[in-house]
Amino acid sequence: MKIASIVLNHFRNYETLQLTLDAHLTILYGENGQGKTNIVEAIYLCATGKSHRTSKESELLKFGSETFDVFLRLEKENYPREIEIKWNAEHKKQITINEIPIMKMGELIGTLNVVLFAPEDMAIVKEGPANRRRFIDIAYCQIKNSYFYHLQQYGKILKNRNAILKNISLTGKENDTLAVWNESLADVGSKIVLERVRFVAQLSGLVNKWHCALSDEKENLVMSYDGTFSVAETDELAQIKERFLEKLEMSYKKDVALQTTTVGPHRDDFLLLLDGKEIRHFGSQGQQRTAVLALKLAEVDVMISETGEMPVLLLDDVLSELDRKRQELLLNSVKGIQTVITCTNKDMIKIKDKNVRFFEVKNGQIQ
Repeated sequence: MKIASIVLNHFRNYETLQLTLDAHLTILYGENGQGKTNIVEAIYLCATGKSHRTSKESELLKFGSETFDVFLRLEKENYPREIEIKWNAEHKKQITINEIPIMKMGELIGTLNVVLFAPEDMAIVKEGPANRRRFIDIAYCQIKNSYFYHLQQYGKILKNRNAILKNISLTGKENDTLAVWNESLADVGSKIVLERVRFVAQLSGLVNKWHCALSDEKENLVMSYDGTFSVAETDELAQIKERFLEKLEMSYKKDVALQTTTVGPHRDDFLLLLDGKEIRHFGSQGQQRTAVLALKLAEVDVMISETGEMPVLLLDDVLSELDRKRQELLLNSVKGIQTVITCTNKDMIKIKDKNVRFFEVKNGQIQ
């Protein structure tokens, strides 16, 4: 899987941009605020349908414009694919693949697989569970399309169950339909939990492998799933569903009082333990950064093994935070994977590979 080129029109600070990417390594350099990350963001948008920096698509629009257009050409399985995303001021988004409009976002997910490592990814280890769930969900949706639909379905069921809980709390009257929603929530939710538990188990050994390499084998990093009810990798789907239903019944009074569902995959987390201690609370800034990098490299490995294709790696302004040894290890580890790197100074990247293209980005212009 290789990105051949990308075209931006009225996107962020770009009036127009046409960029041909190197099949191996493309480095975008320039001072902060010039538009380097905007290119990475546009690539990510074509992979996931969303920005990694904002939930407001109006913020992607160049000031004074009414519409933006992102066009990406991809070589996949020796077959060219073209992804185009258009958005206008009426908040209407149109996505086409090979000029054919898609009706559901799930049709886009998996067309272009990317692994992004950006400064905001430190939230995965430093902040709350929502950041870790988001990491797992974005990664696994690209690997398995059905997982994306399960998440969408679960969100709709959860919304309905919470509405019923609120009604019961306000009126004091029982609602017979709650049992039906419990059954639906447990049915879809158990599938999500099972997929996550197995994905985390896949990642765990690879995370420790990469972390050992990045820390000179001085530290061990263990990753484990931390759900609102106990689940093992070997559990069957029916067992998980049964346990989920039991927890929903046990938490009924609490859920009514709080007017929300307190158990399920929307509340789950995963732990990162560095030599037995939770890195979120006890790890230094450097240890946390190394842990995130190990997570991202493990994600690359799992994507390759599960899809049979190499994803595109996006490293946005992170190399400056790594020492020379870790930079070299990272760049050597991703050989053969198309990689786009942004940095403020091209001289900070010491690389012997001749298959590399440097572009200077300055005020929405590139050369």
